[in-house]
Amino acid sequence: MGLKYLHLVRVTAEQVVSTKNKTVATWWGERSPQEEVKELDRQTKWSDARLVEPLLFNFYHGLELLLKGFALWRSGSNPKLDHRLTVLLDSFMKEYPGEVDLISAFQKYLAEPTMPEMLRDFLEKNESHVDRLYESLRYPSNRDMTQDYEHIMLRYKGRKGLPFYEELVTDIGVIAKCAVALGRELERGSEQQLGQVSSDGAPSD
Repeated sequence: MGLKYLHLVRVTAEQVVSTKNKTVATWWGERSPQEEVKELDRQTKWSDARLVEPLLFNFYHGLELLLKGFALWRSGSNPKLDHRLTVLLDSFMKEYPGEVDLISAFQKYLAEPTMPEMLRDFLEKNESHVDRLYESLRYPSNRDMTQDYEHIMLRYKGRKGLPFYEELVTDIGVIAKCAVALGRELERGSEQQLGQVSSDGAPSD
């Protein structure tokens, strides 16, 4: 399920890159107000000004689902999953220390010192942290409405913002490839273990 959310983010980020993240529309000649609205929508459809918050929300939701999925694999019959992304990441690093590429990709977006500058600025401006990122991307203010979240530093990046989306596409590719490989490895191990149990428990002639 997590990979589906990441796929949505990847193909959206690809569109942001291919359309150069246009936030302003231009045209020649006279147009009616209705035509202007339609043309503005067409030219800025894939701009960060219109989609960055839901894009990032779905990205982090995808990461959370992956981390929880791998945590469940190790948790046994009575799982107690933490909702904090930093805790889930720490758990993954302890349980799967050999997954260097996957850990590195997760850390890039979940460990504040290594996060892209745009995301660090967003957390700093809103006096927030990674574990509260969901709330600040999903709502315009905190739950008791004592703080309005500022999203402007995520928007209107134009061409200067393209490297972020290009890296996001690449990093999701790495995450998906490594996560699928690890999942298949765990499944093979489980099947082999089940086969061994069945073999050991089979009655002898």
